[in-house]
Amino acid sequence: MKKPIKEQKAVLIILLSNLFIAFLGIGLIIPVMPSFMDIMHLSGKTMGYLVAVFAVSQLLMSPFAGRWVDRYGRKNIIIAGLFLFGVSELIFGLGTNVSLLYLSRILGG
Repeated sequence: MKKPIKEQKAVLIILLSNLFIAFLGIGLIIPVMPSFMDIMHLSGKTMGYLVAVFAVSQLLMSPFAGRWVDRYGRKNIIIAGLFLFGVSELIFGLGTNVSLLYLSRILGG
């Protein structure tokens, strides 16, 4: 049985809001990285690896996430993913050494 149009629109708005929050978090990290580079005296190579490790972790986790969505449900995985992403952003903001930054980017991916 189909859901009413108002309910479908509400679900779509919530889903798109979640995507907006996640992409906003990703988009905020990249402009801040040069400041981290100056403050922590990191090389451009290290910053490039921080960007790359995020994509690699997404690549590796995608098949598992697909299975988990089938097993536990889409809503539960979206909530867990946003929670983990929030924790990773917090770790990145509070990180004082490179290993914490890498951990944050891996967890965010």
